[in-house]
Amino acid sequence: MQLRYVDARPRDARRAVWSMGDIFTLPSDNIQETFGLAPVEGMAAGLPVVATDWNGFRDNIRHGEHGFLIPTFQPPNGTGAGLAYGHDAGLIDYDHYIGRPPNMSALITQRQHWRLRLCLMMENFAHTWGAAGQQYVREHLDWSHIIGQYKALFVELAANRSVAQQSSPSIWAAQRSTRQDPFALFSTYPTFKVDAQTWVEACGNEADLKREHQSSGNVVWAASMVALPQMVQLHSLIRSTGKCQIGTILSKVTQEQVVRALNGLAWMAKHNLVALSWQPAQSDRPL
Repeated sequence: MQLRYVDARPRDARRAVWSMGDIFTLPSDNIQETFGLAPVEGMAAGLPVVATDWNGFRDNIRHGEHGFLIPTFQPPNGTGAGLAYGHDAGLIDYDHYIGRPPNMSALITQRQHWRLRLCLMMENFAHTWGAAGQQYVREHLDWSHIIGQYKALFVELAANRSVAQQSSPSIWAAQRSTRQDPFALFSTYPTFKVDAQTWVEACGNEADLKREHQSSGNVVWAASMVALPQMVQLHSLIRSTGKCQIGTILSKVTQEQVVRALNGLAWMAKHNLVALSWQPAQSDRPL
């Protein structure tokens, strides 16, 4: 496969570049990724889409109809409270508060690889998916339809406010931080959570872990990462235990280490140092 970079700054290039492609792919796992305009542009150009099952992407990309969605994961609610308190206390800046979570969120790369290959191999299906995506954009996301949806939303919100009552205290009432745990705030974004029921298996070795941990990209986030000695110890525990549910690993660490262990596991999975897997029942997404 040949990789070519296109300078899309010129207006004509931006318009023409879509016709050069066979597939549009965007493997995003960043909490700043919301609606996903770029995949919609790919669909509008008649390209099949291979993107992550992430936040707004799944609202428009129909898995198996417009292309493929790739399952994603992030740590469970509560494991990002340290980021919120750290930012409040001035120990980490906003860049770390918003930039650290994507280092522990990722897509399941094995599924990305074979779904990209499948999309390239199934040329007839790819054309069908591209045409279906183009039709979807025309019927649902053209301005003539969007304006009506906005108006309907305004009516719905007004109706909700007219009868709204607070039946229980806000879940944030007990939070002293003015910032919220990003993994709770954006808990609906991924397909799966990295929790006690998740299966884990070691992939790399200690040398791989150290090299990845000390790489230039990760040095930037060193202040908010799990320390290398703790990460090495955790990876060694996973290797010696063999494939198991994460709950088995958590039972071998202290209560104070649980949050860091979950964050460390998610980080290692992001960098292909461990492989994670889930049972279908752990998600309502048929991916």
